[in-house]
Amino acid sequence: MVVDPLPIVARGVAALLESTGFEVKAIASKLPPDVDVEAKDIDAVVVDPDFPDATPSAVVRSLARSTRARTIVLTATHPGADRIQRLFDAGAHAVVKKSAAAEDLFSAIRMTLDSNLIAMPRDVFVSEQDQDEVANLTAREVEVLRMVCEGQSNAAIAKSLWVTEQTVKFHLSNVYRKLGVANRTEAASRFNRQPVR
Repeated sequence: MVVDPLPIVARGVAALLESTGFEVKAIASKLPPDVDVEAKDIDAVVVDPDFPDATPSAVVRSLARSTRARTIVLTATHPGADRIQRLFDAGAHAVVKKSAAAEDLFSAIRMTLDSNLIAMPRDVFVSEQDQDEVANLTAREVEVLRMVCEGQSNAAIAKSLWVTEQTVKFHLSNVYRKLGVANRTEAASRFNRQPVR
């Protein structure tokens, strides 16, 4: 389900998702959504939480409680670590910047729907001091780093993600730069391998 205060934006996000094979079963532009989530068998909700007369955290908390679906939040270009943490505390399963590439949104949705994958930064990162650095990672970079933590080679990661090894190296280079680490081992040490609860 796609939830956005602007109907035209909601329809645009829905069309983008459907163009890559996701099935959008409902679109809502009001809260609470007038949708029977269980009847429609909705697994995930993609939401822009910037509704008038409600804080983003309240919007996410309301959806998390009423739908029981995995919640993926589309948020402002530079949301800040505090805002991101509040969204996760409210029940978000993933937060994607509006400036991110479309494939990052797709990756975030796939990650949250697979209970074996780590999709929530609060479960991924070992210490609070790392959160500002980690918040800058894209969903794809998190996905690549998760596979590194599993001990997968660049070739294996490339095959799994249907990209070239050069693309994997590019993502890892960005991860090293953003986290301020020098290699795979240091990057992996930032991750907590506990599964999402």
